[in-house]
Amino acid sequence: MRVFPFNPLLVDMDKFELDMHGYLRAYTAGEFKSTPISNDWGKERAIGFISLILAVLSSAAHYSDLTGSERSRTCYDLARRSFQALRLANFFFRPTLEVVQTILVLGNMLQNTGQSDAAWAWLGTTARLAQTLHYHAQGSRTNLPEIVKIQARTCWSNIIWQDSLLSMCHARRPLTMINAPGQDLGCHDLELTYHGFMRAICRISTTVLNNDSCYVASVTIDMLEQLDSLHRKTKPYLQDPDRCKSSLEHLQHLALKMHKSFLVTFLCRPEIRNANRSSNQSPEVLSEQQLRIRGRAEENLFEAIKTFLEFRAVSAVPLRSWSMVHAALSSVLLLCIWEETRVKPECRCLREKVIEAFSSPEFNVAGDPTSADENSQWLSPRHINALVTLKDAFTTDESGLQVDYNAMPGWNNADLMGQSGFIPGIIDAWDPFAEYALSDFNPSVPCDPGATNMELPAMDPSPTNYLDFIMRG
Repeated sequence: MRVFPFNPLLVDMDKFELDMHGYLRAYTAGEFKSTPISNDWGKERAIGFISLILAVLSSAAHYSDLTGSERSRTCYDLARRSFQALRLANFFFRPTLEVVQTILVLGNMLQNTGQSDAAWAWLGTTARLAQTLHYHAQGSRTNLPEIVKIQARTCWSNIIWQDSLLSMCHARRPLTMINAPGQDLGCHDLELTYHGFMRAICRISTTVLNNDSCYVASVTIDMLEQLDSLHRKTKPYLQDPDRCKSSLEHLQHLALKMHKSFLVTFLCRPEIRNANRSSNQSPEVLSEQQLRIRGRAEENLFEAIKTFLEFRAVSAVPLRSWSMVHAALSSVLLLCIWEETRVKPECRCLREKVIEAFSSPEFNVAGDPTSADENSQWLSPRHINALVTLKDAFTTDESGLQVDYNAMPGWNNADLMGQSGFIPGIIDAWDPFAEYALSDFNPSVPCDPGATNMELPAMDPSPTNYLDFIMRG
């Protein structure tokens, strides 16, 4: 239950807890041992609820204090049982609210255990099943009881939340582009809660991911101002940590700050793409808007890492949440790659702290990412590759961090101009910023990507392309 406040997956937590107590009473009374099983628990809907219980327990096991290998075994065993219960409930042909919630929870579990591509595919099934129940269509809800309308709206909003975060990390177009109105996302409240703010920023990220138009600095500035305006509408404790009155409020403050910082850098992505300049190029003349965007990007890259480290010191949630791990690793890597930031002592200090945060025995990636136990390792291969690169591909001298390109396997054969994304797994045709992939290419600068022993290239690659290369592994 300690994870739910940061990532709502259930429509009604209170009702789920009451129904679970009912299940435990029936189990204690031996109703499941009788032949036949009572009508209350032999129906498909009841089996669907049992699958939901197992899915929630599977997700909870991932965040538990069990040792790494035991935690993974428990998590996957419960997930397998949940999948089996889904099959018995005939979930594909007779979806219910319990079924949709179950597969949403299981998808989030897959994501957090390093299977983000599987989670992406599974999320498509989740959205389609929800659509068969018309959760996305407001017009079909008019004649339904109010409680059913609320359940449908909440469930669809939870799916949008998951889709937006995963799509933003992968820089892919979201699956749930149908009917994501403001009232469904709760962004019209006078004083936004943590959940209200997160649902509201889904609209911003979805707008960016669905926008194929050319990059315009003024549009980015407008979106940043819109995001700042939303933040000013949040409850006081979400803006000022000194206004927090409980541990939960403090943790939600940190979670919101981290997600907001990552979204800011995501919005600034096109400008960061052109940040690095080669030594033989004349200094770039930047407009006031470009300078403002780069300043916001730098500020929020640092902020995301600091918040992750602060959050990690008081909770296991950031280290076990795929999206937060992704935000931290991609932010620190981009700081180390970007010319303007890697020379700063603060960048070097944060790099060391992030490496230390991921150096506990349960990660087991100190020397070789392939040495990790497949049954206990929940970091995705991309994140392991990013962590190893962070440790091995940068050296420190009096001028700051230097990039050691030769420490990166496959770098010499990398298609730098073919990389188009900010985050892993991007297909050019789906990348809304693909047209900027070549904007940093200067044909007059010598660059031989086929060389067998390439020294530091004459032109630093785009920071975002370099990051994409690392994350792709």
